[in-house]
Amino acid sequence: MAKLTLTINDDGSQDEVGDAVVLTNTTDVFGGSSVSNEADYVGFRIVNVTVPQAATIRHAAIKVNLASVKTSATTYNLKGENVDNSAEFTTAVDNISGRALTTALIDETTHPIHDLPNGYRVWDVTAIVQEIVNRAGWVSGNAMAFIFNTAT
Repeated sequence: MAKLTLTINDDGSQDEVGDAVVLTNTTDVFGGSSVSNEADYVGFRIVNVTVPQAATIRHAAIKVNLASVKTSATTYNLKGENVDNSAEFTTAVDNISGRALTTALIDETTHPIHDLPNGYRVWDVTAIVQEIVNRAGWVSGNAMAFIFNTAT
């Protein structure tokens, strides 16, 4: 069994539905609610995912450094973009919130973020990746995106 390590190639954040995506943040502020400059949506895109169509995914994880956790970020979900090949994020309005999402998800019920110290968090995204690579149009080498949403 081969281990595949992938790097996030682009990311973006969107404050709320109806807003443009910001691509130039050095740190995406994950939060939401009515607090200014906290993003309801943060997206991470990984290119060249060399997994064959319908391959059995035994384990997949995404690792993100949370430099700080806002108290308003008590509910969230993490889903994948439900497409064969995720497009780059752009500065268009709703370019993150408007994307089709997987039914598989991770949420605060099993993975709380507000009760841990700052630092790296690892989420098991096996079911999300499996749903994406099971798509009939998935091809090894495509890109996939993961989207955090605190506007649940």
